[in-house]
Amino acid sequence: MDAERSELVSQRRTRQQLLAKLDSEIKDKSKERDRLNQDRNRLEQLLAELTKRTQAVDGAFAQNKGKLPWPAAGKIQHGFGEARAGGHLKWHGIFIAAAEGAAVSAVHRGRVAFSDWLRGFGLLTIVDHGGGFMSLYAHSDVLYKQVGDWVEGGETIATTGRSGGQTEPGLYFEVRHKGTPVNPRAWLRPR
Repeated sequence: MDAERSELVSQRRTRQQLLAKLDSEIKDKSKERDRLNQDRNRLEQLLAELTKRTQAVDGAFAQNKGKLPWPAAGKIQHGFGEARAGGHLKWHGIFIAAAEGAAVSAVHRGRVAFSDWLRGFGLLTIVDHGGGFMSLYAHSDVLYKQVGDWVEGGETIATTGRSGGQTEPGLYFEVRHKGTPVNPRAWLRPR
């Protein structure tokens, strides 16, 4: 009888420890989701501000859907619209896994609208292509261009990295039209 009671007490203790661990994991996931939401909101505010300040750019971006060069060599690790943060958020771009320090190239001619650190995105370059189109290149190791610089499609603008809390090296890439994320794969040439 004492052995059974001792076993029950042990099982109860184990169950309580598991419940405490699960509770802690849920709180951690909730914090991660909140942090990702805050980071996404910062990006949205930045893009809204940049949209107000953009200067005239040629606007030929829209005519090149499905023809743009890839911004980095590598394999897509996370795709547009995939769930993240336990399914509470979705990827607004693609994450291309690549060797650290690999070249990041602009996908089309444009003017650099942002080139700096942004929490959650690390070293980030945003290129304004005109016509309401912008491309975003995040988690860089080195940024080569400054705000106001003109870039050509295929020109190296940064190197891949793991800045902004990214654990694996690579490039996070987005295409936005009038501030709304669009599937970047639809704009890139087929591989």
